Amino acid sequence: MKGDKSFKGMTLIEVLISLALLSVLMVVVLFTSTWLFTFVKNRLIALPNYVIGLSRAYSAVYLNAQDIQLSATYSVDKNLPSVTLYKKSGSDLVSNTVNFKELIRAEALSTATSATVTLEVQTASVSIQQPADNKFLLLLYLSIPSSDGRRFDNTVVIKKLVNAAPVPESFTRNGNNVIVDLYYPALGFGVRPTGSSDLQLVTDTSTITTVIDSSGVRSTATAMLTGTTTQLGINVYQKLHIKTNATTQPEFITLPPLIGVDGTPCEDVTVKVVTSP
Repeated sequence: MKGDKSFKGMTLIEVLISLALLSVLMVVVLFTSTWLFTFVKNRLIALPNYVIGLSRAYSAVYLNAQDIQLSATYSVDKNLPSVTLYKKSGSDLVSNTVNFKELIRAEALSTATSATVTLEVQTASVSIQQPADNKFLLLLYLSIPSSDGRRFDNTVVIKKLVNAAPVPESFTRNGNNVIVDLYYPALGFGVRPTGSSDLQLVTDTSTITTVIDSSGVRSTATAMLTGTTTQLGINVYQKLHIKTNATTQPEFITLPPLIGVDGTPCEDVTVKVVTSP
């Protein structure tokens, strides 16, 4: 009988211990499932907005990427954000503004706090045995928040492909002088300081250059920047006037170093004067 009572007492203790462990387990399962449900819910709530926002970002970039890539230059307003680009049209640069905030409509993608779209500009330098050639990258950041404060982020990259070098587009003779129409406007002349391999912009609007006549005779001439217009709030020059006192018409002229509207350097080069018939 004593053995039977001892056996029944041990069974009761085991039941109590099992119930206690089961209670602890249920509490752990409850808190874990609640955390997991909240974790999944927050991400599922934000995910559709993130997918929509990213699709709009790619669409906005796809529709406007070529204009930005082929623009002579552009300016960025990080507050909107927007890009004002300048493309060549005839002899002028025509501006066009791409408002990414309107295209993506980020304010409609908010789940907790406002979704944001921002623009950043980075400059990459590529140098292949020449002075650094500036390339520009536009980074379009998309950030969508979830209700717990976490954010879904992604970036769409746009790369400018055109170097707006102020190379000759056409020539016009005026007596023994030559007027050079530049394909892209110039910010000004470039000079290479002592000990530097890069051209730097100077404020002078005239400099000395060389012309060569059909007999191979060299003479000095004055190169003057003309055809002033305003782009990006600064003066740029669309023409280069080569003025010489030589008694014969120049057959070749040396264009002095120039800096393009996007900072692209153009080294001095001797070109043949060919006028339109």
